[in-house]
Order: sequence, then structure tokens, then C-alpha cells
Amino acid sequence: MSINLKPCPFCGGEAQHNDGGNSVFGRFWWIVGCVECGIRMNDQEKWETGDDGSSRLALPPKECFERWNRRDNSATEHLADKIEDLIAEFGDDPTAALQCVSEYLDLRRHGKAEVQL
Repeated sequence: MSINLKPCPFCGGEAQHNDGGNSVFGRFWWIVGCVECGIRMNDQEKWETGDDGSSRLALPPKECFERWNRRDNSATEHLADKIEDLIAEFGDDPTAALQCVSEYLDLRRHGKAEVQL
């Protein structure tokens, strides 16, 4: 089955799915995940009742593909706004702004950052 999966939202790694092949006691479900960092998600089993009243496993709807490809852009847009504001504070000099951010992150890594961006 060919499905277009976006790269991992956490590390950017390649995403793959299992073709519905995972099975425990004859139960199958879809899984999609990153081959680099190992994060994954899966669809839940869905059961249906046949005309004769028997229960059987319904084919999963592959909702995990849609969830995997969905992105919340609000955080990215917020970060882009902050970066634009920072560059403007440095007279539209992205190199100076980047140097400031680099120094701030270095201080933060060492627990010495006292200002917030």
C-alpha cells in the first residue's frame, strides 16, 4: 500500500507504516512511526457485528495516517513571529540576531540565562 507520510514531526526522520501487519492473537492494526527516533502511533481495533450476530474484526480506518500527517502550525507561527521581532530589534540584521540567540542558548544550557526571549 502506498501512502504519502510526512517526515517525523519530532526529528524529521523518515516515516513508515506496517501495512496493517502487526498481529497479536490474530488481531491486526495499523502502525505508523519514525525509523530514526522510534516514535509511533497506531489505530485502535474496531470490531463489527455480522448479520449472523457474530463479532469480527473490522478493517481499521487507518486514522493514524491522518493523525501522523496533521501538524499544529500555531507554535511554528509563534516562533516565526518571535524571530522576526528579534531580527527587527537588531536593525534587521539576522546575523546579529542569530549571534544573540546562540549566546542566550549557551547560557541557558549552563543554567545561567536570566532573560526571556
